[in-house]
Amino acid sequence: MLEARRRAYLKSMGVVQYTPVNAIDGAKVSPILQLDDVYPAYVDEEPSNVGDAVLDTVTDVAVDTAVDTAVDSVAVGYAPDTPIQNTNLEIANAQPPVQQQSQQQTKQQPPSPIALSENPPVTPDIKITPLDDSAVVSESTAASVEQPLRFALTMVEFPGKLLVLADLGSADAMGCSALEYQLLQAILKSLTLSGEPSPHLFRWPMVNNTRIVQGKAEAAEGLQGFLGAKLEKQPVPNLLLVGENASSFMPAQTGQTTIEFVGQSVQCFRTPSLLLMLQDWQHKPLAWKVLSGLKSTLG
Repeated sequence: MLEARRRAYLKSMGVVQYTPVNAIDGAKVSPILQLDDVYPAYVDEEPSNVGDAVLDTVTDVAVDTAVDTAVDSVAVGYAPDTPIQNTNLEIANAQPPVQQQSQQQTKQQPPSPIALSENPPVTPDIKITPLDDSAVVSESTAASVEQPLRFALTMVEFPGKLLVLADLGSADAMGCSALEYQLLQAILKSLTLSGEPSPHLFRWPMVNNTRIVQGKAEAAEGLQGFLGAKLEKQPVPNLLLVGENASSFMPAQTGQTTIEFVGQSVQCFRTPSLLLMLQDWQHKPLAWKVLSGLKSTLG
């Protein structure tokens, strides 16, 4: 039954001869016959003429016989041995001449490893376009993805005299670290002041909502509004802003300036952040210079 279906499928594909890679259950082995056994009348002719004659005269007859046998086998329900043998013989008769068949078999044999090592195949010249530099790709990716601005500020209040705002090293910090606390106390001591940081911190963003734009400009406006509300209740004439985030509303590259808050003028003093002064001592001289001006203002 399977053999009959196979032959019918080959007929529909126009295939009259093939050699399977693996054995097919129920299929008969087609013997390889010599040319003089099959076509004795064409033995003395040229191979090209023999091939043309074979393809013109025998192909249609062999294929029609194979289809008829396949249809009969399907109708009866079994594949008889004798018709299959005859069909195999007729399909084998449609093979090209022996010389062409031997050439096809020679072409199908893969070359040995020794031959490949002695005469390697010629590889085509393929131009490979290198990928972009990984550093450039990473920089462009980092530039396209902007991280949200987050920071935390601690406060030290001296009512009627001074309000200190200082950047913390981490936006998630609950207060000053040990080193930050020691440096902050040293700054206050240089101003002849003594005080403790407030337990209340100013954090940005004030609302965790990704749909709201909360960049540097918005942070400066939010901090300025927070200070305005605080100074309205407890006015102070001076502000010490330690760090970039604490002094974001001040003009750039300015160590000291006057800013209006709810109708009152406040002297603002800017110094590098506590973390920068802890990491690089070269920031401390600039801070002490600003602190000396604040100390003279406080009297």
